Amino acid sequence: MKKLYAVSAILIFILLAGSLAYPVYNISRADELIEQSGEELAGIYFGPVDAVEDVVDDLDKEANEHWHGVWDNYECEWDPDEEPDCEDGDPEFPQMVVDYWLDNPDAAPEDPYDESSDQEEATQAREDVDSHDTVWEYEADAAVTASPVMINGVTITASRDGVLHAVDEEGKKIDTLDIGTPVTSSPVVGPDDRVYVGSFNGKVYALDTDGEEFTQDWTFETDGMITSSPAVDSDGIVYVGSTDGSLYAIDGENGDELWEYETDGRITSSPAIDGQNVYFGSWDNHLYAISAGEDGGEYQWSFSAEGEIKSSPAFADIDELVFGCEEGYAYAVEPLNGELIADKQVGGALTSSFVFGEGAAYVGSWDGNLYALEKDDDDNIEVKWSFETGEQITATPTVDSEENVYVGSADGNLYGVNSEGEALGKIETGRAIASSLNISDTLGAFGSGDGNLYGIETAAPGLQEQNSLWPKFGRDTRNTGQIEYEVAPVELNWQTIEEDTMSLSIDVDTGAEETINWIVYNADGTDYTIYENTNTIDHDFEGEADTKDFTVQINQPEAVISLEWSDNSLTADIPSELGFLENLQRIWLDGNEFYGEIPGTLGNLAELEELDLGLNELSGEIPGELGDLMNLQQLGLWGNDLSGYEDGAFAGFTTALEEGDTPQIDVSSNQLEQEDIDNMLADLRIAADNENIENIGVDLTDNAAPSAAGEDDADWLEAERGWTVNHDE
Repeated sequence: MKKLYAVSAILIFILLAGSLAYPVYNISRADELIEQSGEELAGIYFGPVDAVEDVVDDLDKEANEHWHGVWDNYECEWDPDEEPDCEDGDPEFPQMVVDYWLDNPDAAPEDPYDESSDQEEATQAREDVDSHDTVWEYEADAAVTASPVMINGVTITASRDGVLHAVDEEGKKIDTLDIGTPVTSSPVVGPDDRVYVGSFNGKVYALDTDGEEFTQDWTFETDGMITSSPAVDSDGIVYVGSTDGSLYAIDGENGDELWEYETDGRITSSPAIDGQNVYFGSWDNHLYAISAGEDGGEYQWSFSAEGEIKSSPAFADIDELVFGCEEGYAYAVEPLNGELIADKQVGGALTSSFVFGEGAAYVGSWDGNLYALEKDDDDNIEVKWSFETGEQITATPTVDSEENVYVGSADGNLYGVNSEGEALGKIETGRAIASSLNISDTLGAFGSGDGNLYGIETAAPGLQEQNSLWPKFGRDTRNTGQIEYEVAPVELNWQTIEEDTMSLSIDVDTGAEETINWIVYNADGTDYTIYENTNTIDHDFEGEADTKDFTVQINQPEAVISLEWSDNSLTADIPSELGFLENLQRIWLDGNEFYGEIPGTLGNLAELEELDLGLNELSGEIPGELGDLMNLQQLGLWGNDLSGYEDGAFAGFTTALEEGDTPQIDVSSNQLEQEDIDNMLADLRIAADNENIENIGVDLTDNAAPSAAGEDDADWLEAERGWTVNHDE
């Protein structure tokens, strides 16, 4: 299968009211609405853009004549039957509107899909698709836009009126729990079988269930609304985004906040987790990678998209992450560093998340099409086929064990399509479908805006897990959003020049077996020699070609502790994949002919003590990610063409070192300017807070900076800390 990344998306929920008839609209023109209303209400509107002005008019003129003052960013002690008593700055107003609509459904704006001519035309166009019967129908009494979870034969979902429902395999009620606030967030189930769900009042609810009844355990409150779905890792840590712009990590056992990461936009994208990072999109047009775990919360990288990211990212493979944006672009990026692999503009807005089968990536679009995408040999994304439904698709597709794809549409139908894009049939419901299908070994279940949870028989049992890392929303039947992290083999591509003989070795931890294979190509670039399961090679090249290629395959990257390849006439860029060798302690690549920039992924190497890249042809800036190397003692960047310094690159230097260590920094013989030297020494003053460190040596000589560069900081380091700072006089 061609690997594919695309900006994958969480459901932009079409909040259809069911019997209460109170939709909530999605407004991509949030700024325009804020201008009109003076109150940041966009967090509660999830629906068609063209309904914006009608919504504002309805609220202002028809829904309640007492709302006029609220638009001007007032804080109100508000009673629907009384004139509001308002003061500045009320964050609770959106919930007031929702509460009013719950109590006064006739005052809510009308459902734009209900009885519309567009819907009738779309339904007519799809009459050629055979309808199928459901196995059972469970009446939830309000729209079900959340995607259900399945655990131990129990299906759990939430309805728009704030009620959680648990049903058995025959669709019979086991228990319900009313949390009293609208829910569009899909429940997730943690490793201890605890259920987590977000809500419109900004809270995450943790619920225990023994298969018989729900018991509320704890709640965690944010400053916004939670319309996205949480994700939970194997340690029980819950990650969830809020419309307040922050991603939160919560201890799943007790509800304590572990950390918070703030973005510049609302978060309605659900996170994806691997063993290292949590990935999510924001309305500030960025996809973020933040370190996961109890001590996480640190920025790793971000990727800038062409529009707001409301879809949820998904893994096409361990080293490919896919998501989409509201401008219709699909993106594939590398989880290690966020570098773009491929992109393509596909149809309408992509708020649906991507899922993957054996031969394609699948995503729904606001143009009403289900797309199957693949990549060609040049990593260009191509449309393999598309299947047209009658209305927008905001639901995420699901792929079964035989590569059949199921997706709900705003036309009220759940469609089944085979791997060639041919219709298998449809299930008709009474309203738009934003819920994704979940499939156990014997049953499929999904919700509809008509207020029902449906149980169906799918064309093949179970999810496509044999050939897909991510076959449905939230990846698995529990909606965890986590891939089972396994350390993938690391492949490093290198070149050497001029030398006829190459002698290289890699040190590994004692006991590591079958760790390293070397593939060395002869001078003509065709024949090659493989050295299997050896840490050291001596290779004699044949022929006279100037450049010889070789590849190192490291099957146990966690076992590698040293890479000492000085003076070997190696060339090309330094591979960013070195950042996967997380236990590296020494990298000696000095005296070669490497060019390009220093890869920022070296900042992932928390155990690194020695890094020598001296006497090469490296250029660009000293990357700020080096500031994460708190165990670093020896840093050699001398004899290159480095011409810039990112703030913070040396701020972490010496932080974790102990008394008796003697660190050295050598950045001599580069092209650093006065500003670079000043910033570098200012960061070293921060590092000097570790008073255990004495006799550190810093060599700044022979750069482009004038003689006075950094002199005050240099004098302070020498006088106050006893460091030796060499710079041009």
